[in-house]
Parts: sequence; structure tokens; C-alpha cells
Amino acid sequence: MASGIEIVKRARQWLPLLLGVLAAVLVLVGVFLIDQREAESYRRAGVLAQMDMTRARFEEALQDRLQLARGLAAFAKSRNSFTENEFLEFAQALESKQKGIRSLQLAPGGVVTYFTKPELNEVARGHDILADLRNRDTVQMAINRRHLIVVGPSELIQGGVAIIGRLPIYKPDPQSAARFWGFATVLLDLEPLLLEAGIGIEEHGLDYAFSSADSVDAPRTVFSGDASIFEQASAMENIAVPSGSWQIAAVPNVNWPRGWPGRHWLSMIGSALALVAGLLIHALVRRPLILERRVDQATRALRLSEERYKTLATVAPVGIYQLVGDHELVFVNEQWRRITGVSGSHYDNDAYRKMIHPDDRAITNPAWDDLLRKNMPFSIEYRFNQPNGKEIWLLETAMPQGSDDRQKPLFIASVVDITDRRMAEMEVVRTNAELEQFALIASHDLKAPLRAVKGYCLALQEEYAGSLDHTAQGYLQSALEGAARMRQLIQDLLEFSRAGHREQIIEQVDCHEVLTTVLSDLGFEIERLSAKIDVRELPTLCADRNELGQLFQNLIGNSLKYCKDVRPEVTVSADYGRAHWCISVCDNGIGISDENAEQIFDVFKRLHSRDEYSGTGIGLAICKKIVERNGGRIWIDVTYEGGTKVCFTWPAVLQDTPDPTK
Repeated sequence: MASGIEIVKRARQWLPLLLGVLAAVLVLVGVFLIDQREAESYRRAGVLAQMDMTRARFEEALQDRLQLARGLAAFAKSRNSFTENEFLEFAQALESKQKGIRSLQLAPGGVVTYFTKPELNEVARGHDILADLRNRDTVQMAINRRHLIVVGPSELIQGGVAIIGRLPIYKPDPQSAARFWGFATVLLDLEPLLLEAGIGIEEHGLDYAFSSADSVDAPRTVFSGDASIFEQASAMENIAVPSGSWQIAAVPNVNWPRGWPGRHWLSMIGSALALVAGLLIHALVRRPLILERRVDQATRALRLSEERYKTLATVAPVGIYQLVGDHELVFVNEQWRRITGVSGSHYDNDAYRKMIHPDDRAITNPAWDDLLRKNMPFSIEYRFNQPNGKEIWLLETAMPQGSDDRQKPLFIASVVDITDRRMAEMEVVRTNAELEQFALIASHDLKAPLRAVKGYCLALQEEYAGSLDHTAQGYLQSALEGAARMRQLIQDLLEFSRAGHREQIIEQVDCHEVLTTVLSDLGFEIERLSAKIDVRELPTLCADRNELGQLFQNLIGNSLKYCKDVRPEVTVSADYGRAHWCISVCDNGIGISDENAEQIFDVFKRLHSRDEYSGTGIGLAICKKIVERNGGRIWIDVTYEGGTKVCFTWPAVLQDTPDPTK
């Protein structure tokens, strides 16, 4: 017996040392695993960074060439008719700016009629794109959306393979807003794009592969590189193309570096931690009573924390639940049971999904699948049918929690009944609809006196045609034209009051053309005041022509109105900077003080009485709405002296931006 006790004592003496050594070994193993993980993370980050540069160069090369389709569309829109030589002269000038252009084509009515490089593409003459079953769905999608689409790489009827970019062309039609005219098409070779992206020129230690689909739901095809790269890819990204769905994937090859910069420091720190851990375990094992007391304190603190958590979850005004896998409920509060009507510890995922409104399952099902399989959190709103048949709106937020068992991942989620908020939103929509109806009726009443003015002017023309001189006839004609423009302006204001509901007709608009019309409309006032209008070099903008004209008319009209007792001098100029144009309208008028520089853009905000200056105070508010709707901002330059300077920004058209190297 004494011998056994002695053995136990000796074992207790050696136990701290053994446990200390074991702790040091475990720390070293952990350091090794961290080293492997960090090396893999560094490797993935490097692959992603390198691939991101390649993807950006590929996107830039592709977009530069697809812009040629917009140039062809602008050419077709600007002419009622043109000859093949005129097309070739214009298209070849565009084509010469880029490499890898197989052909530029115009297809009036969907039939290929004009194209470059006839020696390679003559077979395509007369090809009816709309009747081609291979691309019928994507072609119809382009017509419906009025957007550029990209297909391919695809087999061409004239032989070979090319990336096809098609842009539907719409021309103004007196009978409607616009009519479909045909297609502008760009056929691109893939190899020049890959070379320009750096693939095949420089060795970066990566192997690349590209895949494409003509739509998000279409089957994906690998068109460059080894298909197995997508299965073992260290990095994968989407490529931005109009329509369709393209991806790029990359894997390291034998030339990719294996190490990472912090390995040496990790080894040193890990060795030190192993030593400290061994000594610490040795000391802790020798003091078991202290350790037990600390464990007991930690256990009580954890229990108290759990009780606080459960109390907080119980009294919370939102439904909260924890889920293991997709069926086992760990925790639910009473609010969640009240909202969903689910009871018990078993969670029937399929049954719960069936209680979601059928129209919303297309949103909720993929979100839950991504959470369960990919640990991707989500926050979505959907309609839910309670067991009593009542339909409510829920906001559900779910996210993964740490779990030791990969087969049973742990999740936590909350649901909030947002039915009242949704009802309020519907009421807002209804109120807006009533306001739109009111605006429509008001515009109709405003047009009535205009019709009377027009009628009286026409009567004067008919009754006194022989007795009026040429000047008087001109005045009558100007009055008729002014009434017509006023009628159109009222209609435009009505449509603009419904901004966000009315579809814009976005096209490339030359600001000089718009200003010519605006200055013609303001011609009487300009002549009356002997105003000097200085129009500097202005850009071509992607805009709605009516909105842009209304913007310039309001700004220049204000400059003429608030001119004091001096001859008005108005200057319109533009400067380019960082993907946008900054356009300014300067005058020598009464100016605007610093404290009023922001509030002047509020609706119906007037700084002067109607006896001093006429107007409703809505002009600058409309200008602000137009500019902000098109992605810009408008402000008063308070540093400008000698009058007022109004500035606004507008996104630039890529092919019309100035070359910074010149």
C-alpha cells in the first residue's frame, strides 16, 4: 500500500512537467496550423489581387470596344439616310482606333446591310438577326430593354468565332416616343482582349479560365482556359458585361511563391508562446485549488450571462430563435412563437417555407439555402401567412454562429412584424397617385387659356392677313410658337412632377443644340434687355433632351430676370474632372448671399417680393431635381463676385471626355 501511495505522489510530481511539455507541443502544433492557414490566406489574397488587375484590364479592353456600337448608333440616329461609302468612312474611322475588331455592322430592321471588312463578312449580308433562332431570346431582350447585349463567343455564319455586341437603335417617331430602327453590332476577336489584359504575355504564376452565359439562368460555357480551373479556383470573380453573365477564375501554377512575409516572426513568437504555455500549465497544475476556484467563478459568470441573454431575448419586442442545422430549435422566445405559430423543439423548414407567400419564395428560399450551405447572412422582407390565415409582412435577419460540428451549423435569426410600416408605404403610394391625378387635372386647366390665346392669334391672322405688315405677322407667328412651347412646357412640368415614374429618353445630347433652342425661346427677352450671351465650349451629355433644355432655360432665364439695371451678361462654360462635367452659368446680376445659397433650391423659396421680381420660386428646385435625378449635384458658387454663378455636375460620356495628355 505504501508503495502505491509513493507511486501516486511521484506521478503527481511529474504530472505538471508532463502537462507543461504537452502544452508547449500543442502550441507549436497550433503555430504550425496558423502558419499553414496564413500562407494559404496570403496565397489567396495574392491570387485575388493579381486576378483582379487582369479582370480590370479585360473589362476595360472589352468596354472600349463595345463603345463602338454606341458610335454606330449615334451615326445611324443622326442621319435619315446614308450610303454604304458614308458608312464605311465613318465605321472604318472608329475601327482603326481599336485592335481585334472583326467587323462593325448596321442592321436596319434587323437585317445585316452595312458592314466593314466585306472580304470576311460578305456571307452575312442580308442575315435576318430577328429570325435567327440561336440568339432570338437575347436579341428580343435587347429590344425590350433598349440596352446593349453581349453574346458569345459564338460561331458566326460567315465562319469563325467572335464576341458579339448588339445595341438596339431607336429613332424619334411623330406617332410615338421612339421606334425600333435596327441594330448596331460589334464583332470582336477574343485573343486581342486576352493579350491586352496581360494573359499570355507576362508570367505571373497564375493559370486563367473564362466562362460565359447569355443570361443569368443560361448554361455556363468555358470559352478560354481549362474548365477544371473553375473547379479548383483559388479566386473567382464576375466580369462586368452588358447583359449575360461572365466569370474569370484563376489558380496558382508552379511559379507561384509558397511562403508568406510573417513566417519568421510567427516562428519566433510561437516558440516563445510554447515556452510560456509550458511554464504556465506547469504552474497552474501545481495550484489545482486556485484553478478549480477560477473555473467555478467562470461557470457562474457564464450561467449569469446566459440567464441575462435569455431574459433579454424573452422581453425583446422581436421574434428571436436559434437553429442547429435546418430542423432543431435551440432557443425561441415567445414573440417568435406568437408571430409564426410554430411550437415545439422541432423546426419543419419545408412547412415554414410553405407559409411564406408564393410570390416571395423566390427571394427567401435562395437566401436560406445560402445561409445553410455557405454561411452567408441575409436580411429580407417577405409576406407570411400565419396559421390563422392572416397575412403579415416580416423582416427577417439571420446570420451564422460558431459551431464545433460542421454537420450541424448553428444559426441565430430574428423576425419583426413590419405590417404597419408596409401599410403606411402603400398609403404613401396611393397618396402620390392622387397627387399625380391632381397635377394632371391642373395641367389641363392651365392649357385652356393657352388654347384661347392660340385661337385668338389664329383669328387675327385670318381676319387681318391682308392689313398686317411683315413685322406684325412675325409677332403673331412668334406668339403662336410661344403658346405652343408654353403648352409643351406645361406638359413637361407635369411629367417631371412624376419623376421616378416616367421613363427618360436617354441619348447623347449636344449642349450647343439644346442652348440654341433655349436662346430662341428666350429671344424676345434677350433682345428686349440687349443681353449678351457668351456660350463657351460645351460637351455632349447622356441626358433626356427635354430635361436638359428645361435646366438651361431656368438658369439662363433667372440670369436675365435678376439683372438689376445693367445690361445682362451671361456666360455658359464647362470643365471636365474625374468622370463628370462641371457646367456653370455666370451672370452680372444681383447675386445671392452666402446664407441663402442652399435654401434657394427649396421649392417655392423666394428671396424677393413679387413686386420686385416675378416668378413662383420653383425654377431652381426643378433644376435641383433634374440634376440629382441624373447623378449630379447643383450649388451656388459663393466665392464668385460680381453676380451669381450656378454650377452643376453631370456624368461624362466616355468617348467625349478630353484627353488629359493633350
